[in-house]
Amino acid sequence: MENIFNNSFATLIAYVGIISIYLLVIPLILFYWMNNRWNVMGKLERLGVYGLVFLFFHFFP
Repeated sequence: MENIFNNSFATLIAYVGIISIYLLVIPLILFYWMNNRWNVMGKLERLGVYGLVFLFFHFFP
């Protein structure tokens, strides 16, 4: 039996999982967090949120 780590299908599944987390899960969590805390954020929290927005939304045109 072929080793699971040498299987190209397992590699494809890993890539799809990582990409979906990066493009869907984390931006949705960030959007929900920003909507709930927008008016009560402190300076450092707002700076962190802007950094995360840049990190996760910078590559979208």
